[in-house]
Amino acid sequence: MVLETNYAVRGGEIDVIARDGGTVVFVEVRQRRDARFGHPAETLDRRKLARWQRTARHYLALRLRDPDAAVRFDAVVVLGDERDARLEHLRDVIG
Repeated sequence: MVLETNYAVRGGEIDVIARDGGTVVFVEVRQRRDARFGHPAETLDRRKLARWQRTARHYLALRLRDPDAAVRFDAVVVLGDERDARLEHLRDVIG
């Protein structure tokens, strides 16, 4: 169940926040038209992951009011364009 989309605060943004059973799932969506400059997942560098976790903590504490909730960080990567796209769901990218 999707709880929120495009959640943004100063210093961070999360594309999709959903619930999977008792787990809050924070989803980052990345897209590239082709792999010439690398796979979309390669854009999830250490700085982006840290910002993502910080924004998730903010959401849990202030919006959900449950800072100790079970969480998972997933990424949806899209390679291609609207005519020919390959979608991949990467679960638990921050372990």
